[in-house]
Amino acid sequence: MCARGQRVSAAAIGIVLAGLLVSAGPHLASAAGFAPPTIVSLVVHVLGPTSATAVGEVNPNGTPTTVYFRVGVTSPSGSKIALQGAGSARSPVMVIGQMGALRPATSYHLELDAMNEGGPVSAEVSFATPARAANAAPIPGELPPAPGGNAVRVRALQVTDVPHAATALNAVSCASATFCLAVGATYHSAAGAVRPIVEQWGGRGFHLIASPSAADAELLGISCTTAEFCLAVGRSGENAFSERWNGHGWRVEPTPSPRIIGSDLLEAVSCVTPSNCWAVGGENSGTVDARVMTEHWNGATWSLAASPAPPESLVTSLDCVSATSCWAVGIKDTQRGMGSPFVEHWTGRAWVLSATPALKGQLFSVSCGAPSSCFATGILLGTGLLLHLTGSTWHETPVAMHAEFDALSCWSASDCVAGQSATAHWNGHAWALGAAAAATGGSAGASIASISCPKPTECFAVGTVGAQAITQALADQLTW
Repeated sequence: MCARGQRVSAAAIGIVLAGLLVSAGPHLASAAGFAPPTIVSLVVHVLGPTSATAVGEVNPNGTPTTVYFRVGVTSPSGSKIALQGAGSARSPVMVIGQMGALRPATSYHLELDAMNEGGPVSAEVSFATPARAANAAPIPGELPPAPGGNAVRVRALQVTDVPHAATALNAVSCASATFCLAVGATYHSAAGAVRPIVEQWGGRGFHLIASPSAADAELLGISCTTAEFCLAVGRSGENAFSERWNGHGWRVEPTPSPRIIGSDLLEAVSCVTPSNCWAVGGENSGTVDARVMTEHWNGATWSLAASPAPPESLVTSLDCVSATSCWAVGIKDTQRGMGSPFVEHWTGRAWVLSATPALKGQLFSVSCGAPSSCFATGILLGTGLLLHLTGSTWHETPVAMHAEFDALSCWSASDCVAGQSATAHWNGHAWALGAAAAATGGSAGASIASISCPKPTECFAVGTVGAQAITQALADQLTW
């Protein structure tokens, strides 16, 4: 089966570490000719027990810059909030992130990240929400606990980490209950090097397997149809990168590029068969307008395909249900404030735009239980955003979630699982809250980035534990 609900970064094209975020420090050198942005200030205004507003000032230093916020309880490891362009001025500009569905009487850590071709920088502050009044009304739309038999149970799995390196697993795909591959990247701060990583599930735990050695590279998406065929995508330096698994080892598969200058990468991939796969990502030809890049695998080579996406768009997730139905989601108008949700559909003949509710927000993940039944998750002004495709129409599902969900996987129209710091399950009628993401040894800051379900009632999830330069790989088994 194809990888479902892969969550990958929505970083602007051309930014190093698209899937593995590391705070700027002495070991990060600026790209030649470009100055990294400067964070001038960062404050949080607490509005009440469940909401707050973050306000920062960022100087792009003359290079097109993308900024966003992260918030979390134990560390700022949550979803990206208010992904927005800060322009390319040489003076400070104000950036704002709205946070909703927070927990009353809780301490939070918030991080502001700013990135351009000169490198990434970050700043962090802490804040606390007040307790709710004893007679306060329930929060509208609050995700309820699951009734008996519907709750997601989480079991932490053993995973092999790379010593002396920050590690992130960005995506997982399972061909069966005994074969899954997870991909990501490791960052060695001493050497300033990013390297791809592949881990295999064989029934007891995830363990490292060999991957083609590529300088300054990371893997962001993977799709496996069998234990003998998987395609992984990402970037190597400033170029899109792909490799194919044949059951015994990996082979690099060249990817065409539509650009002459600039950079490109592939964010997500989904395969219907070994001879029919789609991959999506983006390219930047040196302007502020990032453009969606779409490629098709025919069993032997990759080729470019036309996309109807407007300029200033980013694609973050892809799911192919059949040869005539694929869905890709992300964000458009990235240089105009927070942007808007973006969805495109493969009809079997062409990619076409699909209408979504008029909202300000972004989509992180998509998964379909049937060609006309899909979910897409994201954020809307700092709160969880959930869109549901029924028939041919996308509509917003009015559920406010305590934690936004980065990852999503649907086995059928009545069986879906979502995850990030917490998990939730769809039973065909309603979403219900499940257990939190878990790490071996009880380590804090567990965050799920991708989920793949090889059979009903069982899924595998991967992500990270910790934050920034001390992240470790996370692997969980989800059952219900």
